[in-house]
Amino acid sequence: MQNGSYNESYIPNPVNYATLMGAFDTPNPQEGTHGTITFPGTVTSGSVSGTYFDGTVFLPNGGWGFQPDFGGNNAITDPPIPPAGTYIITVDGKGTYTFHNVQGTELAQVGVNEGMIYPVFSIITDAEGYITALNYKWQIIENGTPRPATPEEVEVAILDTDIDPSEYVGMAPIIQFWFTDDSSSDPVKISRDGSSVSIDTVSVIGGSPRRVKLTEVKFFQAATTLSSFVTCKFSYSW
Repeated sequence: MQNGSYNESYIPNPVNYATLMGAFDTPNPQEGTHGTITFPGTVTSGSVSGTYFDGTVFLPNGGWGFQPDFGGNNAITDPPIPPAGTYIITVDGKGTYTFHNVQGTELAQVGVNEGMIYPVFSIITDAEGYITALNYKWQIIENGTPRPATPEEVEVAILDTDIDPSEYVGMAPIIQFWFTDDSSSDPVKISRDGSSVSIDTVSVIGGSPRRVKLTEVKFFQAATTLSSFVTCKFSYSW
């Protein structure tokens, strides 16, 4: 998947999901503020199961969000899609938010990849081994086999926050790097309708901007958000 070669054989396999709330509701609570969530049915994360969990506030790019904590984890493995019904989220000092008639989407569920649209990449490096660009194209799983996705399929399924009017909190789609020193980059916006993103320097969470050397990258992720606001994350390593 380097310098013109794409990882076209990559087939994603969804193994878990997370439930988040995003809001534009000023003033924002402080990052790390405690809250709770009540699910309409039992969910399982690792060895933990239940309907009521603590969680914390996070601050994405614009607005704020709440994420439950399942004993140090945030990934749900069962049921395959979020349980349908009423979700109640309470954030300390902010209030209680009740979501009625929530329905999980079958477009993204644990153990099923049929119809999934996702990017595949070619990493472009210079003579010194620094990443200068990521070229990408979109694929879809059809009858268990990946094929190129048409522009129409991508436009219908994938949200682009630079193009589509939306109340989605954050940017989409994005990529993000994780480095061998255990640091990670801030998200980098890519275009749904594009085919390449330049990588000059990236901002590092809690650190200084840096150039990205291929040998210093542990893996990177792409995150795509469906038009239903479900976000799918895909990890790439080599």
